[in-house]
Amino acid sequence: MENVMGRGFSARLKCAGIGVRGVVTLSRSNGLTKGGWLLVADGSVPSTPFKFEYQKEADGRFHYSVNSGDVDSGYEGAALGISTNGYLGVYQVASVENLWKLEVIAGQDENRPTRFWLFGAAGEQVKVSSAVRHTGTRYGGVYRTSDRTAYLNTRKGIVAEFELDEVTLLD
Repeated sequence: MENVMGRGFSARLKCAGIGVRGVVTLSRSNGLTKGGWLLVADGSVPSTPFKFEYQKEADGRFHYSVNSGDVDSGYEGAALGISTNGYLGVYQVASVENLWKLEVIAGQDENRPTRFWLFGAAGEQVKVSSAVRHTGTRYGGVYRTSDRTAYLNTRKGIVAEFELDEVTLLD
């Protein structure tokens, strides 16, 4: 895969760390809860495309604004942000800090996918709720333990390692 760090691109995300493997997708509204929250699912659920607009490089991290590229969900163009309780979601109306830092930890060459950690603007590292440990059970393709869904957040869980999939450079 071509090195895309420091350039604008669109891609789908995969969680690829030890104990946490799956695709990143958006939750859907079901009448009881609102959709738009980022979670980890197995391959039976489609991953969500995102657009990464390059801003700058600083302190060994690549800074991007990130927006949903999912035309089918009704969230296309919505900004990736962090809720007041630390969960990642996409926001169409609310004002959120849309600056994300990618720290590459492996594979910036053609032979290996780029693997990275994701941090919010204030340095909050993205994690996956502990519901996705190997003891988790799948319900409709989403990893769950009892009644907890594996949401991406910045407060608790396993540090998420991400890989890019289906990458397209933006002009």
